Amino acid sequence: MRFLKDKIIFKLAILIAIEVLLVVGSFGISTYIESQSTAIGNTINLAGKNRYLTANLLLQFEKVNGGSAQVDSLRNASDALNENISFLRSGGNVSPSSSSSSSDNIFLTPLSSKYFGKWNEINENRIALNLYVELLEQRDNTSGASTDNGRTNEPQLTSSFTSPTEIFNDMTSIESTASQLITSSDDLTGQLGEDDRMNSQNLISMQTIFIIAIILVGGIILYVMKRLLQPLDLIIEATKEVRKGNLSIAPIANCNGKDEIGILAASFNSMINQLAEYNRMQKQFISIASHELRTPLQPILGLSDVLRSSVGNNEEARQLADKIFYNAKRLRSIIDNVLEATRIEKQLTSLNKEKVDAYDLLQYVIKDARYQVSTSNKNIRLELFMEDKHNNNGRSDIVKDDLAKAIFVDADRARLTQVFTNLLNNAIKFTTEGVISITLIQQSDTNGVVLLIKDTGTGIPSERFPRLFARFGTESVTGTGLGLFISKSIVEAHGGTIWAQNNEDGIGATFGFTLPSLSEEE
Repeated sequence: MRFLKDKIIFKLAILIAIEVLLVVGSFGISTYIESQSTAIGNTINLAGKNRYLTANLLLQFEKVNGGSAQVDSLRNASDALNENISFLRSGGNVSPSSSSSSSDNIFLTPLSSKYFGKWNEINENRIALNLYVELLEQRDNTSGASTDNGRTNEPQLTSSFTSPTEIFNDMTSIESTASQLITSSDDLTGQLGEDDRMNSQNLISMQTIFIIAIILVGGIILYVMKRLLQPLDLIIEATKEVRKGNLSIAPIANCNGKDEIGILAASFNSMINQLAEYNRMQKQFISIASHELRTPLQPILGLSDVLRSSVGNNEEARQLADKIFYNAKRLRSIIDNVLEATRIEKQLTSLNKEKVDAYDLLQYVIKDARYQVSTSNKNIRLELFMEDKHNNNGRSDIVKDDLAKAIFVDADRARLTQVFTNLLNNAIKFTTEGVISITLIQQSDTNGVVLLIKDTGTGIPSERFPRLFARFGTESVTGTGLGLFISKSIVEAHGGTIWAQNNEDGIGATFGFTLPSLSEEE
């Protein structure tokens, strides 16, 4: 059994591990693709910034040409464009604006090699614009040397302009170069945007695949759990029935599989079949033994009764004959109980119902019980009460013994007598001294009769309650342990219920049962 349990746990652990890996993998891939989209988005923003910076550079060209700005402003605009294009290639921490703090910097990943072609086009146009700026700086620099130390390594482009003044005579060339730079930047932005769109589609596709996989694995786990739990639920329910003594339960279905649960269910079915066979053999033996014991018992009872009446004044002989007779009667009662329990279990018991005065029948049983107490060494007093609940004046009247009125029930007289006798004998058996009170209650609101037998004996051990009314559930040393089982079966056959509880004061126990009542006119 432990081996089967370990295998089940191992399989479930593998499925749960796969489920966890799918969830973690989905999260990891989604995070990666989203980070790629964020990086591309930052690059798109930086590439798109070229348009603004290039337009600003053209504006500075026009202002310098018009004399409203100095060459320094043109150089600043050119430096800003150069820096932006350089960061576009190399990446790093980029400030969204010149006024932004370092905490607001955006980290830009280096440009992928697939975009180098467009970046080179942008860079060539940038170098051309830088040359125009340097030629303008030469107008204000008599030495003719370049003042931009940051561009000594850049390739020098030849120009068709012989003097700085000629630059402003043909702004078309500058605007054309700027336009080409903007077009290349827009192309790069479009390519990045297309890749970002593809990344978004890939993210959606991957998430869809992982969601489907997670659902499938979750479905497999649910199926396996159902496959495991359904037979286990059936086994648990069957175990409860077996605990009640019911061995006629149907076998566990779908136990032909070779997996762990199938093996467990098959083993359980085999165990139940063996228990049912042992139980059948036991009942058969008890039935045969009871019948065989009953055959020699009848002449013992008859002859001992004759002996009692023929001993005359010999007191010692009378006492011996009485012992033989009463012990033979007790043995017959035990045999009758065993046979009755067998008939109940085989559902062969039938009821011969009639209108019975429960109070009158109870008086008869108590009279016989009082004789039984008188011949014992016990100091017990039996008292019979009747309580009429919810009578005409709204009170509960309690009367004692012969002052009570008749209470009629539709019952089998012999079997109801058997229940009264079993419960009363049970109370006498476990009570040494004190009072055994028998209360018959007529309940007008529920149209029922309740009988309570309260003793001052040893009470019921807590571990006995689960099997108190089961066959052989009391482990009695002076009886068969069948009295309460038979009583419960008879009461339930009449449509009533039976119960037992320890008294609230901790002394003794109370047994009770209900029966439907009849009016005197019925």
